[in-house]
Amino acid sequence: MELDGTVRGRPGDLVPLAEYGFVEGTTQDNWEVSTEPLPLDGCIGSTHSTMLAWSFETVRLQMSKPRSTSATPILTAILGPSYDYGRRDTEISIKNFRESHHHTADWYMIETPFGVLNAVRHSREWFEVEIILVTAEFEPHQFLTAVATAFSFVMGKRVHVLGYESHFDETTTRNLSVSMEPSSKRHLLKPFINQLETTQAERCLEMAIAYFLTEDGDTAAGYLHLCWDTVDNDISTMALSSTIATEGLVRLVSRQSQADGSLDASVTMVSQFLEDHKIELGESFVNRVQGCMGSFKSVRPVDSLNKWQSSSLLNVQKEDIKAWSSLRNSLAHASAIGLPADRDKKQHFFRNLQRVQSLNIRIVLQLMGFDGFYTDYNQPHPMPAKFPLVDPSML
Repeated sequence: MELDGTVRGRPGDLVPLAEYGFVEGTTQDNWEVSTEPLPLDGCIGSTHSTMLAWSFETVRLQMSKPRSTSATPILTAILGPSYDYGRRDTEISIKNFRESHHHTADWYMIETPFGVLNAVRHSREWFEVEIILVTAEFEPHQFLTAVATAFSFVMGKRVHVLGYESHFDETTTRNLSVSMEPSSKRHLLKPFINQLETTQAERCLEMAIAYFLTEDGDTAAGYLHLCWDTVDNDISTMALSSTIATEGLVRLVSRQSQADGSLDASVTMVSQFLEDHKIELGESFVNRVQGCMGSFKSVRPVDSLNKWQSSSLLNVQKEDIKAWSSLRNSLAHASAIGLPADRDKKQHFFRNLQRVQSLNIRIVLQLMGFDGFYTDYNQPHPMPAKFPLVDPSML
C-alpha cells in the first residue's frame, strides 16, 4: 500500500489502525452518525488541486440519539434470509362482501433467559425479531449475533443481522447493514424437518440462543459458520468444512466432559509419583512414560467417536466414523477433489457427507443440552426420534 508516495506495507500485511479512518457527524434531526473504520488507501488526487478525496464505501452505519427518559431495554432487529414456517399462527380476517379468514404459521415466541423474543416472518428475504430484555448484560450486536446463529442452525444456512434499533438506558441506537449476499434456497441438513420444524424448533431456539452466548457456544458457532458459508460453494469445499467442524465440535464435547479437572489431577498425581521414584525406576523409563502422558490430556476426535459408538452414545454408528474418516483423509490429501465420475461412488460420497452433517447436528444438540425430538437421518428415511441426550461426564 502507498500513501503520500511512501510504501507502508506488502500485500498480506495487516494495515495499521492509524491508517484507518471513519466518518461521523450529526443529522438535521440530531442523530449522531458514524461509519465503521475504513482503510485510507484508494485516495484520488489531481494535479489541478492540493486536495485528496477518498471513496468511503461502508457496509455498516450506526446512528444514536439521546432519550429524554430511560425505559425498559427493547431490542428490535431485521434478520435474513427468513425461515419458511413458524411455530405459531397469524390469523387474518377480512369482513366485506367476501368475508374470509386466513391462518399463516409465520412467527415464533422464544422464552430466553434474557426475555421473551418474538420473531415474525415478513418475506422470504427477511424476518423481524423483538425482545424486551430483562437484563442488558450483553451488547445488542453480541446478543443478536447469537440469535442469528441459533436461527442459522435451525435453518441449515447462515442468517445475517441486517440492522437493529435498541433502546438502552437513555440512548436510542440504530445500526444498518447492507452486507448480506442474495439469499439461496440451498441449505445443509436441518435438525428438524416436516412437522418437527414447527413443534421442536422453538424449544431448540430457546436453548441455542443461550448456548451461543457462552464462550464454548461462540467457538462452536465458528465451526458451524465454516459449513454454512459453503452452501453455494463447491461440494468438496462443503465436505471438507463439515469434517473440520466435526473435529472441532468433538473436542468441545471432550473439554466439556473433563470440566471437573479429574483427568488433569490424575495425570499430575501419577507424574509426581514417577518423579519421586525416578532413582528406583530409572530416569530413562520415567522420561519415556512422562512423555507419553502428555497426550493423555488431548484425546483424539476419532478416539472419542469410537468411545461414543461402543457405548451407544449420541446414536453414533460405525458408518458415521467411517464416513468422517473417509471424507477427511481423502480431502486432506487432495485425493477427492470434485465428485467421482462413477455413479455409485458419487452416491457413496453424498451419503458420507449426509452422515457427517447429521453427526454435527447431534453434537451441537448435545452441547446445548437439547432434550426434545429431532430428525434422525441415520434411518433409511429421515424420521422423528427422541434426541439421546447424554450426561456430559459420560462422553
